[in-house]
Formats: sequence, structure tokens, C-alpha cells
Amino acid sequence: MKCANHAEVDSSYFCRHCGKPMCQTCTHLIQGQAFCEACLARNVGGPASPAPDFAHPWVAFGLGWIPGVGAVVNGEYTKAAVHVAIFAGTIALLASGNIPDAGEAFLGIFLGIFCLYMPFEAYQTARRKQLAAMGSPTAGQPSMAQPQFYQDFWGDWKLNAPIGGIILVVIGVLFLLDNMNIYNFGRLWRLWPVLLVLGGILMLRSRLSRPR
Repeated sequence: MKCANHAEVDSSYFCRHCGKPMCQTCTHLIQGQAFCEACLARNVGGPASPAPDFAHPWVAFGLGWIPGVGAVVNGEYTKAAVHVAIFAGTIALLASGNIPDAGEAFLGIFLGIFCLYMPFEAYQTARRKQLAAMGSPTAGQPSMAQPQFYQDFWGDWKLNAPIGGIILVVIGVLFLLDNMNIYNFGRLWRLWPVLLVLGGILMLRSRLSRPR
């Protein structure tokens, strides 16, 4: 994410009050907490404003399996609308019956990947906001395109993830969509080997990225 004042510079912090992304130049650190200049000036001499609400990363991850909800709990409503539009559009195409088998297979694979992307993206966004609220720098945090992200994610999963709740959310969403005849996920289960392919790709990227 870029700085709100300098579009060419990556953000390092989020303002504790308004949540605006800031680079090192725009950040004012007060007792380890980050503030933008406007919020700092507004609160000089007055009581500190409460920190903005943000979703816990694992709450965002669990709700991220529901299209758009992960983005909503992170306060990203435009992104939520885009996620819902992509999901609904893909489902509509699959349900239309007007596409060939090859196209249906491609859309099924895309839908599976997209359903995995949403919770991980929600987790990453919530994690960055959590670090910003704690006054920790966000620059240098690994993105989903880097193997280090999944190593950190797995370490956090083993320590803190509410596994039971997340599994219930995922299963509930699948059964709800199936019961509402939005999509017959029985056809999607035939694509389970794609998970092996994705796992192999991640393992190869992790192995190839290690220094020799």
C-alpha cells in the first residue's frame, strides 16, 4: 500500500486514529504509536481518541471464506463489492450451462483458487492493521506472493488459530451454497487434485527461494 501523501512511496505505518497509510516522512511516533500530522494537531491538548476498530486477523480469515465479508470486517467496502461481484459472476456462468466442459473446468479451478485467496487476503490486511495499531512498521512484511508469508502464517496458525471455528465457517458456507442451489459443489470436489498441484508449487517456490 502506498502513502496517502506520497503516491510513489510505500507506506510504513497506519495512523492510529484515522487509519491513513503513511510513509516514514509523514509518520509522527508518540510513545511508540503512529499518528498522521492532521490527527496529531487535532488532538494536541485534548484527550486521545480511541483507536479505530479492526478485525482480529483470525476473525478476518474465518469470515473471509464468505465472499466479501472478510473485506467488510477490515473496513474495505469497495473491495468487498468486487469480491462479491467476481464470486457471483463466476457462479452465474457455471450455472448457465452455456459454456463448454473445458470452460466449466477452468471456471471451477478459478473459483476454488479465488475462494482460497479471499481468506488469506483478509488475514494479511487485518494483520497489517493490527501491527499498525500497535505502532509496528508494516514495511517489509511479506506479501502473499512470497513463501515467507506462508511460513509466518503457519507459525501463527499453530499458536493462535481458532481451528474449530474456521472449519465450521467453511463447511457452513459450502452447505449453504449447495442447499440454496447456487452451485452444486459435488462437481467441484472432482477438482481436488488441484490442491496437490498448488501445494507442490508452493513447496517448489519455497525450496527455490532458499539461498544456496
